[in-house]
Amino acid sequence: MIKGVGHAAIAVSNLDRSIEFYRDKLGFTLVRTFERADGARVVDLSKGTGQIGEIQLISYPAKVSADKREPDHLGLEHIALLVDDLDATYEELRAKGVTDFITQPTPPRPNRPRTARVLDPDGVLLELITFVQR
Repeated sequence: MIKGVGHAAIAVSNLDRSIEFYRDKLGFTLVRTFERADGARVVDLSKGTGQIGEIQLISYPAKVSADKREPDHLGLEHIALLVDDLDATYEELRAKGVTDFITQPTPPRPNRPRTARVLDPDGVLLELITFVQR
């Protein structure tokens, strides 16, 4: 049966800009690039060797723009990225010029994860999340 999530695929409007964001700002490593039979350019990014849960960026040559979707749309709502230290990650990203934060880090709460939300270059909602030990 299902063992886990292999990757999340995100259609992007500008592949180079999205690679720069996920690789240079979020620290993902470019694992492979390829072109599909339909002409789409695909880039797989990971947080390290042996990691499950890659981000896959897909650029469709015929699509030149992407409409931003409303927060209550059907389909992908957000991607949660696990972090060890939410405050340090938030500050590191701001220092790298990431400014599209929707929420700042939430305060510690009993039995609840801490989160912050940020948009990628195409408006995909990314949730930075860390689980607080009691």
